Amino acid sequence: MSQVTKALVILCLTTPMLSFAQTDIDRKEREAAEAALRARAAADTLDGWKVGGVFQVNITQVSLTNWAAGGFSSVSGIGQFNGTANWKKDRKAWDNSLAMSFGGQQQQDGPTVKTDDRIEMNSKYGYELNKSWYLASLAQFRSQFTEGFNATGQRISHAFAPAYILLGVGMDYRPNQSFSLYMSPA
Repeated sequence: MSQVTKALVILCLTTPMLSFAQTDIDRKEREAAEAALRARAAADTLDGWKVGGVFQVNITQVSLTNWAAGGFSSVSGIGQFNGTANWKKDRKAWDNSLAMSFGGQQQQDGPTVKTDDRIEMNSKYGYELNKSWYLASLAQFRSQFTEGFNATGQRISHAFAPAYILLGVGMDYRPNQSFSLYMSPA
Protein backbone atom coordinates (compact mmCIF):
# COMPACT_ATOMS: atom_id res chain seq x y z
CA MET A 1 0.00 0.00 0.00
CA SER A 2 1.11 3.48 -0.70
CA GLN A 3 1.57 6.11 1.98
CA VAL A 4 -1.50 8.05 0.75
CA THR A 5 -3.68 4.94 0.85
CA LYS A 6 -2.53 4.08 4.39
CA ALA A 7 -3.23 7.62 5.52
CA LEU A 8 -6.76 7.51 4.02
CA VAL A 9 -7.51 4.15 5.67
CA ILE A 10 -6.34 5.44 9.07
CA LEU A 11 -8.33 8.64 8.59
CA CYS A 12 -11.50 6.71 7.63
CA LEU A 13 -11.17 4.39 10.65
CA THR A 14 -10.50 7.13 13.21
CA THR A 15 -13.00 9.77 12.02
CA PRO A 16 -16.08 7.92 13.40
CA MET A 17 -14.31 7.55 16.76
CA LEU A 18 -13.56 11.24 16.89
CA SER A 19 -17.13 12.19 16.01
CA PHE A 20 -18.47 10.23 19.02
CA ALA A 21 -15.99 11.91 21.33
CA GLN A 22 -17.63 15.34 21.00
CA THR A 23 -19.27 16.87 24.06
CA ASP A 24 -23.01 17.60 24.15
CA ILE A 25 -23.09 21.39 24.58
CA ASP A 26 -26.87 21.72 24.13
CA ARG A 27 -27.81 18.96 26.59
CA LYS A 28 -28.89 21.24 29.44
CA GLU A 29 -31.05 23.36 27.12
CA ARG A 30 -32.68 20.25 25.62
CA GLU A 31 -33.40 18.79 29.07
CA ALA A 32 -34.91 22.10 30.24
CA ALA A 33 -37.12 22.29 27.14
CA GLU A 34 -38.21 18.66 27.64
CA ALA A 35 -39.07 19.30 31.30
CA ALA A 36 -41.12 22.39 30.37
CA LEU A 37 -42.97 20.39 27.69
CA ARG A 38 -43.73 17.54 30.12
CA ALA A 39 -44.98 19.99 32.76
CA ARG A 40 -47.31 21.64 30.26
CA ALA A 41 -48.59 18.27 28.98
CA ALA A 42 -49.25 17.08 32.56
CA ALA A 43 -51.32 20.20 33.24
CA ASP A 44 -53.46 19.49 30.15
CA THR A 45 -54.47 15.96 31.13
CA LEU A 46 -57.91 15.07 32.44
CA ASP A 47 -57.14 13.28 35.67
CA GLY A 48 -58.96 9.93 35.80
CA TRP A 49 -60.80 10.28 32.46
CA LYS A 50 -60.69 7.76 29.65
CA VAL A 51 -62.45 8.78 26.45
CA GLY A 52 -62.95 6.99 23.16
CA GLY A 53 -65.27 6.66 20.24
CA VAL A 54 -65.94 5.22 16.82
CA PHE A 55 -67.56 6.99 13.88
CA GLN A 56 -68.49 5.07 10.75
CA VAL A 57 -70.36 5.65 7.53
CA ASN A 58 -71.57 2.71 5.42
CA ILE A 59 -72.97 3.12 1.92
CA THR A 60 -74.33 0.26 -0.20
CA GLN A 61 -75.73 0.03 -3.68
CA VAL A 62 -77.57 -2.79 -5.43
CA SER A 63 -77.97 -2.55 -9.18
CA LEU A 64 -80.12 -5.14 -10.93
CA THR A 65 -80.39 -5.09 -14.71
CA ASN A 66 -82.25 -7.83 -16.60
CA TRP A 67 -82.30 -9.90 -13.42
CA ALA A 68 -84.70 -12.82 -13.87
CA ALA A 69 -85.02 -13.66 -10.17
CA GLY A 70 -86.68 -10.31 -9.34
CA GLY A 71 -85.70 -7.61 -6.88
CA PHE A 72 -85.14 -3.87 -6.89
CA SER A 73 -82.12 -1.67 -7.36
CA SER A 74 -81.41 0.39 -4.25
CA VAL A 75 -79.02 2.76 -2.55
CA SER A 76 -78.71 2.94 1.22
CA GLY A 77 -76.46 4.47 3.80
CA ILE A 78 -76.03 4.74 7.54
CA GLY A 79 -73.89 6.90 9.79
CA GLN A 80 -73.13 5.81 13.33
CA PHE A 81 -71.24 7.21 16.32
CA ASN A 82 -70.49 5.40 19.56
CA GLY A 83 -68.52 7.26 22.19
CA THR A 84 -67.56 6.85 25.83
CA ALA A 85 -66.21 9.11 28.55
CA ASN A 86 -65.43 7.28 31.78
CA TRP A 87 -63.95 8.65 34.99
CA LYS A 88 -62.55 6.76 37.96
CA LYS A 89 -60.87 8.25 40.98
CA ASP A 90 -60.46 6.76 44.43
CA ARG A 91 -63.79 5.04 45.24
CA LYS A 92 -65.93 6.92 42.67
CA ALA A 93 -66.67 5.90 39.09
CA TRP A 94 -68.70 7.67 36.41
CA ASP A 95 -69.39 5.97 33.06
CA ASN A 96 -70.97 7.84 30.14
CA SER A 97 -71.85 6.62 26.66
CA LEU A 98 -73.47 8.14 23.60
CA ALA A 99 -74.77 6.09 20.66
CA MET A 100 -76.24 7.82 17.61
CA SER A 101 -77.18 6.41 14.23
CA PHE A 102 -79.15 7.54 11.23
CA GLY A 103 -79.72 5.65 7.99
CA GLY A 104 -81.90 5.67 4.92
CA GLN A 105 -82.68 3.68 1.80
CA GLN A 106 -84.03 4.53 -1.62
CA GLN A 107 -85.40 1.66 -3.75
CA GLN A 108 -85.68 1.98 -7.54
CA ASP A 109 -88.04 4.92 -8.16
CA GLY A 110 -89.68 4.79 -4.71
CA PRO A 111 -89.41 7.24 -1.84
CA THR A 112 -86.43 7.45 0.49
CA VAL A 113 -87.22 5.85 3.84
CA LYS A 114 -85.24 5.88 7.05
CA THR A 115 -83.86 2.55 8.15
CA ASP A 116 -82.29 3.59 11.45
CA ASP A 117 -82.79 6.63 13.66
CA ARG A 118 -81.45 6.47 17.20
CA ILE A 119 -80.09 8.63 19.98
CA GLU A 120 -79.14 6.95 23.25
CA MET A 121 -77.25 8.57 26.13
CA ASN A 122 -76.34 6.64 29.29
CA SER A 123 -74.74 7.92 32.47
CA LYS A 124 -73.94 5.76 35.50
CA TYR A 125 -72.34 7.05 38.69
CA GLY A 126 -71.15 4.72 41.39
CA TYR A 127 -69.46 4.72 44.79
CA GLU A 128 -67.38 1.67 45.69
CA LEU A 129 -68.67 -0.10 48.80
CA ASN A 130 -66.12 -2.90 48.71
CA LYS A 131 -64.04 -4.65 46.10
CA SER A 132 -66.04 -4.89 42.85
CA TRP A 133 -69.37 -3.68 44.34
CA TYR A 134 -70.66 -0.14 43.81
CA LEU A 135 -73.77 1.68 44.98
CA ALA A 136 -74.85 3.20 41.67
CA SER A 137 -77.39 5.39 39.94
CA LEU A 138 -78.21 5.29 36.24
CA ALA A 139 -79.78 7.81 33.87
CA GLN A 140 -80.69 7.02 30.27
CA PHE A 141 -82.20 9.11 27.47
CA ARG A 142 -83.48 7.53 24.22
CA SER A 143 -85.10 9.20 21.21
CA GLN A 144 -84.87 9.77 17.47
CA PHE A 145 -83.60 12.56 15.19
CA THR A 146 -86.46 12.88 12.69
CA GLU A 147 -90.12 12.10 12.23
CA GLY A 148 -91.19 8.61 11.22
CA PHE A 149 -93.61 7.44 8.54
CA ASN A 150 -95.40 4.14 7.94
CA ALA A 151 -95.43 2.27 4.60
CA THR A 152 -98.26 4.41 3.19
CA GLY A 153 -96.43 7.69 3.97
CA GLN A 154 -98.52 8.66 6.99
CA ARG A 155 -96.54 10.32 9.82
CA ILE A 156 -96.44 8.11 12.91
CA SER A 157 -93.88 10.02 15.04
CA HIS A 158 -92.21 13.41 15.32
CA ALA A 159 -88.59 14.43 15.85
CA PHE A 160 -87.53 13.66 19.42
CA ALA A 161 -90.94 12.07 19.99
CA PRO A 162 -91.17 9.66 21.51
CA ALA A 163 -88.40 10.36 24.01
CA TYR A 164 -87.75 8.13 26.99
CA ILE A 165 -85.95 8.97 30.22
CA LEU A 166 -85.03 6.18 32.60
CA LEU A 167 -83.67 6.73 36.12
CA GLY A 168 -82.56 3.99 38.49
CA VAL A 169 -80.71 3.25 41.70
CA GLY A 170 -79.06 -0.07 42.39
CA MET A 171 -75.85 -2.04 42.64
CA ASP A 172 -73.11 -2.32 40.05
CA TYR A 173 -70.80 -5.35 40.02
CA ARG A 174 -67.46 -4.45 38.38
CA PRO A 175 -64.83 -7.18 38.84
CA ASN A 176 -62.58 -5.52 36.21
CA GLN A 177 -62.56 -2.63 33.72
CA SER A 178 -64.09 -4.72 30.94
CA PHE A 179 -67.21 -5.97 32.72
CA SER A 180 -70.08 -4.23 34.54
CA LEU A 181 -73.38 -5.74 35.69
CA TYR A 182 -75.92 -3.17 36.89
CA MET A 183 -78.86 -4.43 38.97
CA SER A 184 -81.64 -2.00 39.85
CA PRO A 185 -84.69 -2.86 41.91
CA ALA A 186 -85.92 0.75 41.74
